[in-house]
Amino acid sequence: MDPRFKNLLIHLTFWVIIILAYAISEFGYTNNFRLALLYELAYLPSRVLAVYINWFILIPRLLYKNKLLFYVLFLGLSLFIVGTIQRYFLLLYVNPVLFPEWEDGTSTERMLFRIFQSIVVIASPVAFSTGIKIFMDWYRQRSREKKLEREKIATELKYLKSQINPHFLFNTLNNLYGLSTEGSKKVPGLILKLSDFLSYSLYEAQGVNHSNLKKELDLVDDYIELETARFDHRVNVKREIDCPDSEEVSVPPFLLIPLVENSFKHGVREEVRSTEIEIYLECKDQLLIFRISNTIAEGFTREEQGGIGLQNLRRRLDLLIPEKYELKTSIIENRYYAELKLQLS
Repeated sequence: MDPRFKNLLIHLTFWVIIILAYAISEFGYTNNFRLALLYELAYLPSRVLAVYINWFILIPRLLYKNKLLFYVLFLGLSLFIVGTIQRYFLLLYVNPVLFPEWEDGTSTERMLFRIFQSIVVIASPVAFSTGIKIFMDWYRQRSREKKLEREKIATELKYLKSQINPHFLFNTLNNLYGLSTEGSKKVPGLILKLSDFLSYSLYEAQGVNHSNLKKELDLVDDYIELETARFDHRVNVKREIDCPDSEEVSVPPFLLIPLVENSFKHGVREEVRSTEIEIYLECKDQLLIFRISNTIAEGFTREEQGGIGLQNLRRRLDLLIPEKYELKTSIIENRYYAELKLQLS
């Protein structure tokens, strides 16, 4: 629905409710709904004037700028002026036609009382509309802030995703070039794996915040095959996957790759002749458990092992599923361990 039309509809509904509510109230005095409705319609111009002076001028220029004293003074003054004009309009033009039997005295005390009555009658819709105005503005501001926050999160997630694996691609292409010069028969299959990897990374996983676990596991398999081709006999990968319904499990994209990449990046080093990487994944009781460990060089620290990839992963999970995951890392003897637990419900 067009916001302007929606806004107009809200205002029209407000005035219909006000007119009918006061007409029903006035009906108790006149016992004639038609006359009661006409009497309330006679009040409509003054009510509209007072409400929109408050709506468009006093609230935004005084109340919202914390000038409360000036707001109260100018609101009271506008109500007094509009109420006085309304009372004389009723006295001179409306009552003689609709209610000739009514005798309005012209004494000062009587007129002040009637003016006060008019002010009260006009002030009620002003008070109601003030509450509506404040709520609508608060809701719009809250919606704007939420939209900006969503856009900020989407931009940050897009940036974080774009940081994934740039050096991996560079190294893999170099490795494929080296294998191709040797006439290796592995090259066509590895190019296909790289194509699948890039297709998922650049297209399927972009612009979405959820993927299925099977795609993530396929991505891990492609990554491992490409990396083991680089390092050949220097790395041994053991995998144990216990999640038969992985296609039905929804997870954030690039959930596992940073952890696997981290193990290859820091586990397969010149000072470590042979690296063993162990991967374990289990889904049970609405909980995903992923563990990975790798051999490390002596004297290697947790700070060295936990690079930007893990920081990136933590930040993305904080944005997407805060308080629904746990990521722990540790070093025991010559092995580095990382464990990710993710609530699936």
